[in-house]
Amino acid sequence: MAWQELTLADVCRLVAAITQAAGGSEAAVRAIIDRVPAVNIPNGRVTLETVQRLLEQTNGCTVLPDNIVALLRQPEDQPTSGSVTYGLAQQIMGNNFLTLANVGEKFGVTFDREQRLSLMEKVPFSAGTLQACKDTHILFPGYPLSIMDIKRLVKDQRPPFFWEEQNWYDENMFANEQVQSRWHLLKKEPLLEVLSQNEEVSKACEFVFGIVLYALAKNERLFSNKVYAIIGEAYIGDFDDLGIVIDDNTRVSCKYRLAVCRRPEC
Repeated sequence: MAWQELTLADVCRLVAAITQAAGGSEAAVRAIIDRVPAVNIPNGRVTLETVQRLLEQTNGCTVLPDNIVALLRQPEDQPTSGSVTYGLAQQIMGNNFLTLANVGEKFGVTFDREQRLSLMEKVPFSAGTLQACKDTHILFPGYPLSIMDIKRLVKDQRPPFFWEEQNWYDENMFANEQVQSRWHLLKKEPLLEVLSQNEEVSKACEFVFGIVLYALAKNERLFSNKVYAIIGEAYIGDFDDLGIVIDDNTRVSCKYRLAVCRRPEC
């Protein structure tokens, strides 16, 4: 049998459909789908053999004809204008791509089913945009954490991830706003020029989430060496071995610029 490659969204639909057809309960379907993102997936893709192994572990299905796959692959699964598949985004971005597994492992959190399916279904940037940004940006999936949440989660890391002498912002709104569960394409260096129409200033929580996750996963600290980014009322940066500095606009004497991300394209 010729095995056809599938995206994770295809796999989730396929496993759920076959399990339901075999009389499985809704809880059983959910349990199977929850396993899918945990599978080791080279280049962000799976094969029908992967699906077959999952099914054998759950309801004993051993035959998976290609025509079933064709029936379950719906037109809306195809990449739309301004979006690419998870696997293609990972292939283009290379080392600057951060996975759902990175988020789960480094922050100790778990995406729920809806979050995983949404993030795996498509990445809301065109292949052309990702090609243009592959060396200058990082692409990461967001999880609803605030700066204060992240600060607590990494408090035992050494060298520290946050400058330990600071607490002025603990009750501030920007420090407690949560990251949106979507894909974020963040520029690795502060912007020195004017924003283009497809760029926007990153939210503080998204900026901190991105650079902390990148440091945990890649062992590289962005925005170091006295480099700051202005985000609303705060200046954030200087991410060296003493940790991220978060300052207000009355105490920063170092050069700062904008922390910038690309706008989602769909």
